[in-house]
Amino acid sequence: MKRYAFTWISVTLTVWLGSAPLLAVPRVAFVTSEVGNGVLSTWPSSDGLAGLDGGDRVCQNLAAAAGLENPDDFVAWLSDSSDDAYCRVHGMTGRIFDPSPCGQPELPTFAGPWLRTDGTPLMPSSAGLLPEGPMWVPLWFDENGDLLLEERVFTGTNLLVLNDAHCEDWMTTNSGAIFGSSFTTTFGWNQNGGTVCTDIKPIYCFQTGAGDAVPAPNSIGRPLFVTTTTGRGNLAAWPGAGGFSGRQAGDAICRTDAANAGLDHPETYMAWLSDESTDARDLIIGDGPWVRLDGQRVAINNADLLDGTLEAPINVRSDGTYQANFVMWTGTNEDGTAAPPRCSEWSSSSAGELAEAGTPNFANGYWTRFPPSDIPCDLTGRLYCLSNIDPSVLFSDGFESGDTTAWSSGLQD
Repeated sequence: MKRYAFTWISVTLTVWLGSAPLLAVPRVAFVTSEVGNGVLSTWPSSDGLAGLDGGDRVCQNLAAAAGLENPDDFVAWLSDSSDDAYCRVHGMTGRIFDPSPCGQPELPTFAGPWLRTDGTPLMPSSAGLLPEGPMWVPLWFDENGDLLLEERVFTGTNLLVLNDAHCEDWMTTNSGAIFGSSFTTTFGWNQNGGTVCTDIKPIYCFQTGAGDAVPAPNSIGRPLFVTTTTGRGNLAAWPGAGGFSGRQAGDAICRTDAANAGLDHPETYMAWLSDESTDARDLIIGDGPWVRLDGQRVAINNADLLDGTLEAPINVRSDGTYQANFVMWTGTNEDGTAAPPRCSEWSSSSAGELAEAGTPNFANGYWTRFPPSDIPCDLTGRLYCLSNIDPSVLFSDGFESGDTTAWSSGLQD
């Protein structure tokens, strides 16, 4: 029995897939329910195969056991000293930084798009695999469609520079490996740190090649974004602060960013910031739903926003581009309450002052407070901006709930 279902008959979306032919269905990706150390031949589902062959066999055997279509098309998202994971999901060998990337005249971009095993669209093409590409939601479901709480996933992959952190081609526990985090997107899903090869972790699995397009996110709700503008802990010094200081400067920065990006109703935006007299959660008017500017829903209501797990990271900037790891000034706990320190109530850019901060590509509570997150106030960060728009405005200009031609907040003309 198939572990995923499609509720659409045909989709007419523009997704660039190069010259590769479209297949019958979108591709599928998952995190393995099986875990092991960095020697892949020791994993039960590897059938004793070593290195990347062992990882691929794990993916194929788990896909077959779960009833996924074409299980032999799955490969492990793993790199070794010869081949990058990115090339492998395109059915190729080699490295992406070779003079001929993946053995091609130019970097291939035709693989995907992919669904998670719960049926949720993951990304529109292999561009989503790149550090700040459009990966819409985290890849944290296993081959059976079950949500996994495991954060760290072996990848051995760094798409920015060459590396050798892959358990010596996945054959020894006497070295280290790069890991990704399964509840992040934009770079962190693939590389979020390094670990020893004796650790026990899952791996990612992707079906190779190109498939039919998947629906882009199209939820409707209150918009939120990450500022394109950046600055240090003294918010009054930021462009767009408009002569305000402290938390009020944050609101002005958000409104300026929204206006500069051409977003509707820029005056409704507020900064997700707490200070000594205000919890950020108390500044919210209304109860969601909360939606990114790309139409991806983040939280269905305020309780969902503040329960420590988002549907997707808040990682789309006001200009519509995607944000990877970055300092997000918040001074706020995951439940929306104030968390000191806060750069002397957002008035200091001194290295001797600290603030609580989050990171935008995480879908757990780290989005607002990344422990330990006492960040020096002389570092450069961004702000989260949330709209307190009247819900009735969301459905003005002819847009109605469920209208898939509109962006989340009616931002399109």
